[in-house]
Amino acid sequence: MIYIDLDETIARTWHLHLYRRTKEGREYTAKNIDRLHTPAIHPALLEIAKKSTILTNAPQDYATALATKLGLNVPIIAAANKPLVTLSANSLVIGDEAKDVLTAHQNKLPSIGTAWGYSTKEQLEQAGATRTITKPEELPDLIIEFEKGNLRYQPIQPKFDFLPASEWRAPAPEITWKTLGTYYPVGDDKFDDFSGNILDYKKIKDHTPEEITKGKTLQFYSKGRIHSFVTCKDIVNKFLNKLKNEMPKSTAIPAPNSLPEYCYKIDTNRIMTYNLNEKRKTPRIIHREYPKQESHQGSRDIELHYATMSIENATIDTDITIFDDITTSGTQIEAIARLLRWKGHKGKVYALTIGKTRDAF
Repeated sequence: MIYIDLDETIARTWHLHLYRRTKEGREYTAKNIDRLHTPAIHPALLEIAKKSTILTNAPQDYATALATKLGLNVPIIAAANKPLVTLSANSLVIGDEAKDVLTAHQNKLPSIGTAWGYSTKEQLEQAGATRTITKPEELPDLIIEFEKGNLRYQPIQPKFDFLPASEWRAPAPEITWKTLGTYYPVGDDKFDDFSGNILDYKKIKDHTPEEITKGKTLQFYSKGRIHSFVTCKDIVNKFLNKLKNEMPKSTAIPAPNSLPEYCYKIDTNRIMTYNLNEKRKTPRIIHREYPKQESHQGSRDIELHYATMSIENATIDTDITIFDDITTSGTQIEAIARLLRWKGHKGKVYALTIGKTRDAF
């Protein structure tokens, strides 16, 4: 079986990304897909898609509407929660995002990264794509190689060191916590502007450093039109001064996201710690090597952090502040603190977050 991504793998749709930020926008694209510009990237991709299963994180109604417009009457797995979805054995995964490649790794399947979409060729290679291509014309020959059994799965190799299981139950280092406020998720009756600003901060990761430098604004669709409301730099600055006031004298290091940093266009937590450190070079010594289920989807087990996070052989002699955007259970910060102690850090450990959920520890 072949699983193939839809957006930016088969069709050009990145300009529709802003619609997906609101329920109204998602409904609009699904209902009006025939009026929107969503060209197929190459005829060869359509021919391959006709013999494949579409695998997408997009909503079902949108995915079905776009596939129908493209003439694809094929099975569709929508809202798939890549890269944590379970797939059939003896299959191939094709997609433009590092997330697609990690989906293949989660299922021990070969993958083809298509470097004409969201992720760069370098990011797809970092994710461990079995093959990476830059032209759609290259894909048919690789499909033949897969069908002949010549495109085999190659496990991704860890780059840094994981906390040994014997250290998992060691006493946790003392952590001093600081946060700017309480985060309420969308749908909560207490959802407020502060919580909305945190969500805006999270959206920055879909924009390149060049876009942000040029004053890229976040956009969304509401009440029948597209709104531009704030620049990415303004979002960072909205929190930066408040965070500086809360940060003790120390070196700030960024906590990882739930996916490896090469899954995003920019490492937002690293950008923030760079500014918290007064624009000194900020090491990312803690890495998310493998995908971890996000805490709002369940499973806050600290052992999942130990199994998916690694640490470089870097030495920081000062006290350390671990920065993250939101904390819920506190287990990620605790896991990072244990990794630091294991590698010999002897200073104080602080945790600094923009928000914490109201059910936080």
